[in-house]
Amino acid sequence: MNPEEHTLLSQAAGNLYLEVWSIICTTVFYGIYVLAGVISIYLFISTDIARHGIHPLPLTAVLVTMFMTVDFVGRGCSILTRICQEFMDSTTEISLKKQFKAVGDSGLVWTIILGWPQGILLLLSDFIVAWRAWAIWPTQRYVEVMLVTVLVGSCVLRICDEVLYTLNIYFPGHNTTSSTLGVFNMLSLGFSILTNIVSTFLLALKTWIYVTTKRQLAVR
Repeated sequence: MNPEEHTLLSQAAGNLYLEVWSIICTTVFYGIYVLAGVISIYLFISTDIARHGIHPLPLTAVLVTMFMTVDFVGRGCSILTRICQEFMDSTTEISLKKQFKAVGDSGLVWTIILGWPQGILLLLSDFIVAWRAWAIWPTQRYVEVMLVTVLVGSCVLRICDEVLYTLNIYFPGHNTTSSTLGVFNMLSLGFSILTNIVSTFLLALKTWIYVTTKRQLAVR
């Protein structure tokens, strides 16, 4: 083994060490998500809210758990595939550098798969905070238009961001795709933050109106 291959092997072992810790943290957070989802569904079923038809709370909990499962399984399979190909299926017919290059190319599928669940989870979080604001402002047309506008913008930009991310993986080094991806990445993140700001502002405004009205009635 020459010094270059020794350096490559050391770098691969260091990256694998970090990824193992990453999958450990992912496993812990996945268990917390599943536990929170089970508790929320149980509390929903045990209350009278479940008798009023379809409710977004259990549906959201199921969707979050499903996409977290895809992300968890994808990360585990990606690391196991790399371990198998880098350290167990080694051959002397090709150099270590070419072998690691082939492993990186074969892992592009997992990279693409892992990109979509995270984007969908971000969209679900936007829908949750927007639904909370929608629920406390019933029959208010201007509020509904505002929330629908930021949600549609966040959804469209997030999908475009994920599509460009996939194209950037398939066509690395393409300047147009890389620059456009950076723009859409910032726009999708900005609209997601804007959705949370608008929803939080509407919640705070409703709370302020409620407290003010309650004080006025108490004075009377």
